[in-house]
Amino acid sequence: MNEYNPQITDTVTGYNFEWPDLNLKATVSHIHSSWRGLSAEIDLYHEDLGMLRGAVELTLGSQSGSRDLVSSIKRRVKDSLDYDWDRIVEAICVSTKRRYRTTNVEKLNLLHYMVDRQDRYCLYPYVMHGSINVLYGQPGSLKSYFALSLGISIQTGHDIVGFSPTCKHQMCYIDWEDGPDEHGVRARRILTGKNLAVEVDDLAYIRAHQGLPILIDDLQPAIAGCDLVCIDSAVLAGGGDPNSDDTVRAVANALRQLNATVILIGHDTKDGNRGMRGSKMWTAMCRNAFEVRVHSDPGQSELFAVMYHRKSNRGAKHKSVGYQIVFDDDADSTFFNRSDEALTVSPTLSAELSVKERIDSVLTEAMSTKDLIDAIGSDVSAKTVSNTLTRYAKKGVYTKVGYPPLWGKGLSYSNGR
Repeated sequence: MNEYNPQITDTVTGYNFEWPDLNLKATVSHIHSSWRGLSAEIDLYHEDLGMLRGAVELTLGSQSGSRDLVSSIKRRVKDSLDYDWDRIVEAICVSTKRRYRTTNVEKLNLLHYMVDRQDRYCLYPYVMHGSINVLYGQPGSLKSYFALSLGISIQTGHDIVGFSPTCKHQMCYIDWEDGPDEHGVRARRILTGKNLAVEVDDLAYIRAHQGLPILIDDLQPAIAGCDLVCIDSAVLAGGGDPNSDDTVRAVANALRQLNATVILIGHDTKDGNRGMRGSKMWTAMCRNAFEVRVHSDPGQSELFAVMYHRKSNRGAKHKSVGYQIVFDDDADSTFFNRSDEALTVSPTLSAELSVKERIDSVLTEAMSTKDLIDAIGSDVSAKTVSNTLTRYAKKGVYTKVGYPPLWGKGLSYSNGR
């Protein structure tokens, strides 16, 4: 019977179903994937009886879930509507699954996307255009503050963190951790420090209260016009076990639906080892990842931070970047100043540098191999230091001069052996 074939229209958040001959309508929204399968929220209305069932969370492939929904509808309408409810619910489930899995599939020509290196970054080296960029660190490492600075830099087109953005995108900061007051004060201090307060009339902010996969249908229309989103933070945005690969996959799928460049803020591991807290899929699914570590002395209005490049899917990793972060309360400003001093301001920060970076930090004048090894520290073997010097000497980075040999940068060979 044709009366049971629904008319289906797409909406911003899902689909509308209508059975004109039955005076029946249904809306399907908040469609998302989980380990149970494809799920959605269903509202069912009748023109005369009103709402029959509302906000029903249903796993679309679950027969028991469908049976329970049919039973509840029958209890609600009793004998007033003699409809084939099994057929109606089946039409909703089957049609939703088929339409959801076949929409927005488009074949592209990669020859049209052969952009140069600079265009592939919104802000080199931290934010790759159109990708998921991760920034993680310990509690109190200012990762959220830094992520907000990156977003403001890209929105305004101004250099805030020592690198100039290559494009301008409207940012939306989606927050699970603090609140608008905290981030509003931070934004004010960042903008005031660069004399940009009068140039910015809108910094989009959303305070989230549920997991990203659940909120995704509501977020898509809310962030319209924003090509950059900051997610603070990964664990809470997941809405589930951060150690589960399914949680990470659900977040990754939701982020792709936003169709925006993403800065995803994460936490470090609980045991203090290198890496992001939770499943290894967090860093596997991103294209670019930085870890931030800080050093501060009590009572000082500044601290030192180092950004360590942990992953890049577009070429070699960038060298570590040091910052002196100054909190100037008199000027109501916060400044992110590039500083090589930060790289070696404490043993904890210098220990995370690559061997070459550690050599560069101490090789300010000609030095013997032994002096270099002593200056770098006992946690790096003499053989590793020697091999690194030799490898980069072949590339012309270091030179060995005199006898006994001394190492230097930019020196001329003289009786080298």
